[in-house]
Amino acid sequence: MRQVVPHEAVPRLFQVTRVTDGTAAQAQVSVRLEDYGYIATGESADTDTLTASPWPTSAPLNHLFARKEKSAPVPTAPRRF
Repeated sequence: MRQVVPHEAVPRLFQVTRVTDGTAAQAQVSVRLEDYGYIATGESADTDTLTASPWPTSAPLNHLFARKEKSAPVPTAPRRF
């Protein structure tokens, strides 16, 4: 994921659990990321574990990027007299 979207977030949890049994079993993937003290989580479920894995990472990254944008200082133009 870092190659697709460069980021500094640290994974704190990556958990794969099964939701149902049988041949059409669903896997649920939970991800928790931390970036500069902010924590965001994401979840996804799919019959294919590899398909379910990247989706819960993109949602918390979006939240962390939005938080970082909101907390960034607003640049001000120099005052001219």
